[in-house]
Amino acid sequence: MTPPRSAPQSSADAKSLQIDGHAHVFTTALPMAEGRRYTPREDALPERYVALLRDQNLDGVLLVQPSFLGTDNSYLLDVLAASRQAKGQPTLWGIAVLDPSTPLAEMRAMRAAGIVGVRLNCFSTPIPDLNGPEWSGHLERVEAVGWHAEVHIEGARLAPLIDRLQASNRRIVVDHFGLPDRAAPVRCPGFRRLLEDPDPGLCVKLSAPCRVFPDLPVAEAAAACGPLARSLLEAIGPERVIWGSDWPWTQHEKGQTYAQCRQWGIDWYRSGGAEPALGPEWILDPVPVRPNVIETQNTPA
Repeated sequence: MTPPRSAPQSSADAKSLQIDGHAHVFTTALPMAEGRRYTPREDALPERYVALLRDQNLDGVLLVQPSFLGTDNSYLLDVLAASRQAKGQPTLWGIAVLDPSTPLAEMRAMRAAGIVGVRLNCFSTPIPDLNGPEWSGHLERVEAVGWHAEVHIEGARLAPLIDRLQASNRRIVVDHFGLPDRAAPVRCPGFRRLLEDPDPGLCVKLSAPCRVFPDLPVAEAAAACGPLARSLLEAIGPERVIWGSDWPWTQHEKGQTYAQCRQWGIDWYRSGGAEPALGPEWILDPVPVRPNVIETQNTPA
């Protein structure tokens, strides 16, 4: 059943928060996923990253499970747990990557541990059968927990994925400007969809210019993202976008600093007549909308 497309509700008054909406932490000693696209060369330690947040006077971060770690979210959960024991530091929230058979009870426990969304990474890979029983049940449980569904996919394939997710999930976050076609980004069907969709539960990350325009030097890529940011801000407003640094810029580590990334984000907002803001409050505050969901999944006895 398609949920009504009203604005997702939040119980948090978080409008004044300044956060980084997309970053990663990991060590190269962690078990790497089979079939990964690449293997990181250097550690990206949480203490180093938190120092960058402090330097930029940011209140917190959405830490996204890296693709090369697959569905083993244990390090991310350990980092979130450690951050909650420390006083006076920026707040860390997490975006997990899950096997679609993950039970509802486990997802609820992860929510209590600081996970606020789940990432569907289809970049350079086929979209799974989201209408089949395994994935449709998974998406229903994501909705029951109150998480948003974050998607990473090329702009040419984005619109049909949004169509499917909007049939079951109220909160959808699209990575990296929607990764529009670099030759004609504003005319890319996925980017057009982002501009034209009035759904208040659809949010876009202004992040990773090096992934949007990978053939350009990163400063030039950031400048090229300016018109895209302005178009999004003018079309859907600052309450439906969120800036992210994409630190530590895996595969694109050279040519940028965290301070530069933050300034690019400020410039993007101001190009659209806005100031940096949290975006949708629900992005940090999962609110279950189907608490009585009946869990059906094909798991072995």
